[in-house]
Amino acid sequence: MAIKEIHLRDFEMATSDEEDSEDAAARLWKLMAEIDLLRKCTSNYIVQFFDSHMVTGGDGQSLEQLWIVMEYCDMGSVTDVMQASGGTLGPECVQEIAWCTLNALDYIHRVCTMIHRDVKPSNILLQRSGRCLLADFGVSASLISRDELRQTFVGTLPYMAPEIVGGQGYSSKVDIYGLGVSLIEILEGTTANHKLRKHSLMLKLLNGPALTLEEAERFDERLQLFLGATLEPNATLRSKIGR
Repeated sequence: MAIKEIHLRDFEMATSDEEDSEDAAARLWKLMAEIDLLRKCTSNYIVQFFDSHMVTGGDGQSLEQLWIVMEYCDMGSVTDVMQASGGTLGPECVQEIAWCTLNALDYIHRVCTMIHRDVKPSNILLQRSGRCLLADFGVSASLISRDELRQTFVGTLPYMAPEIVGGQGYSSKVDIYGLGVSLIEILEGTTANHKLRKHSLMLKLLNGPALTLEEAERFDERLQLFLGATLEPNATLRSKIGR
């Protein structure tokens, strides 16, 4: 088991600064959303949630920490493994990561009617047994139906789909895009457009061209086609799970 320790003082609401209060409230909401979603998930491709506990301070009364007890992933994240392996992973590993992550996304999209919204290598965890698990649901969003669109600008910019950056309504296909960006990073060692500053990156995401492997000739044509389908800038044309 693994324990995620959350210091509740980080979420203190009593402050004279209204903006700080709103920010603290948002962080606390994110945490509670993650716990609520983890309780509902029973997939072999998602980190298992066991329990949560409030820990009191020295006075035995004030609450100081929240402990989230989860499944332990002994190899850490894909990012950790990349760093230990010289910065990249091979196509065989990428194929397995893609397969497991697609199964996790299919589960949360179809069964939980959720969007993850922050698919990236550091949120994909690995075990020595070979299991690959999706984690960190703190910015996930519930959908009333699978066809509902969201509007909120949230996630990690380099992995965001163009429709999020453009402030358009978006669906679960943003997770497919995030997976495509992640796979390029795993293969090449850096995020796509990693040299661009925030504003330039946003403009490129909005105006194209589509992201591709920098050294595409090194990789199998089927892999290139798969990445092209996940990184289609037009969400309507972008592939969805099961297609």
